Amino acid sequence: MKTAEYWGKRSTQIAKRQFDKADEYSAALRKEYNRAILSIQKDMEVFYQRFADNNGIVDMAEARRLLNSKELKEFHWTLEEFTERAKNNADGKWTQQLDNAYFRTRVSRLEALQMQINHQVEMLAGSKQQGVRTLLDDAYTDTYYRTLFELQKGTGIGVSFAKVDERGLETILGTKLDGRNWSQRVWDDRTRLKQEIYTKLSQSFIRGDSLDKTTQDLVKRMDVSYSNAYRLIQTETAFFVEQATFKSYEESGVVSKFEILATLDSRTSDICQAMDGKVFKVSEQEVGINAPPFHVHCRTTTVPYFDDEEDVGERIARDPKTKKTYNVPGDMAYPEWYDKHVVEKYGKEQAELMKKQEVNLRSDQKQYTRYKELLGKDAPKTFDDFQELKYTETEKWAAMNRQFDTFEKIKNGPYSDEYKVKLKGTYRYFRQDGHELRIHALNRTVGQKQSKGKVQFTREDIMGMMKKPPNFIQEDGHLVRFENGIAIIQANDTNEILSIVTRSKAKANWKEV
Repeated sequence: MKTAEYWGKRSTQIAKRQFDKADEYSAALRKEYNRAILSIQKDMEVFYQRFADNNGIVDMAEARRLLNSKELKEFHWTLEEFTERAKNNADGKWTQQLDNAYFRTRVSRLEALQMQINHQVEMLAGSKQQGVRTLLDDAYTDTYYRTLFELQKGTGIGVSFAKVDERGLETILGTKLDGRNWSQRVWDDRTRLKQEIYTKLSQSFIRGDSLDKTTQDLVKRMDVSYSNAYRLIQTETAFFVEQATFKSYEESGVVSKFEILATLDSRTSDICQAMDGKVFKVSEQEVGINAPPFHVHCRTTTVPYFDDEEDVGERIARDPKTKKTYNVPGDMAYPEWYDKHVVEKYGKEQAELMKKQEVNLRSDQKQYTRYKELLGKDAPKTFDDFQELKYTETEKWAAMNRQFDTFEKIKNGPYSDEYKVKLKGTYRYFRQDGHELRIHALNRTVGQKQSKGKVQFTREDIMGMMKKPPNFIQEDGHLVRFENGIAIIQANDTNEILSIVTRSKAKANWKEV
């Protein structure tokens, strides 16, 4: 009989093999999403080029205009292409919708655009259905046979290699987690995505948003859909791996009990920490109660447990700071490992910080990428620096969030590229001296309009005034610096410069300080 260490290594290797496949598929799906997003962006660009006014805006009235005869003919050609592509990669409902739309003679510009975007969403959903089904089928089958093989090799007892029961696999494929199975989740996300895109388009045209702002909103919603798909892939893979493992335990005839094996690092969830090392009967396993997955993105697995086993061997742990792996006794459960190898070594406060950084690793990496792209040289140089700032320097983190918010408004605003560069340059000019300008103050500085009798000012004028203390206070508590017809309004909480205005004299309701 092999040791507990042996079973732990083999079970972890089998599970990792499946999760690696899930990661590969997730990466391939991300590329599909990127291609769909690129197509949507091109459709949006064409739409704005054809129907936007001189200010680059498409209002709702224009969006609701019916296609003329030439545009309708082009739209029908597009539908023919969509129908051909949808034959083998979408459900019957979408092809029916395409057929119905083809015979319509009254179609608005907005409806035509929505059909183009919906086609990308439908193709993604159809691809996900096929891809996820193949992934889960393979994860179950591969885990089942490999676990049976390891049980035979590890126990020295001949195990019958029964073929995977196809009807049993179909039953598992239909299993509902939280009320829906994986297939329903894919189609539900498709329906929700289409509805929300329509809402966002309508709202954008009503508000008069620019092409950049409208497209950015759609891209964000597509990214949410991908995150949903990623979560589904990881969680369902974990579920199928464990279901195949339990089926092999039952078929083997030699395993009646199983032990929970959590990962010894600071990313492990509270529930998995508490369940680590617990032993249950195979006949009494219940997903989410005494068997993994216990939550979304769960990495906990199980190992066969034998009552007569004496040599517990070792298991692998990972240092949360150095990221290096090392061995600990095989019977050391998570709470003991955490107290002895993390809290005692680094202190409770640092241990909690490292745990938070590990738990939020994936979302923080995505956030860092967004901040790096938007803030450029103003973002932390490395991801480690980013997490250190986020979790240990509250004021600096708040300031960076404010800058990100301002730069996002600049990016999505109806400005030329040249004007955007000037806005960012002006922000950085004041930021180097510790002053933060909101978008309104930036526009008042960069976009001054010259007219007779209007007071003009330079960046240097504002910088000079900021070196002096406020001389007025508004009723809302905001501070005011007023001289030579220029008023600088400053927030009393964040100290941001909210606005810069010109006026002949101080407001009557300003109080001198």
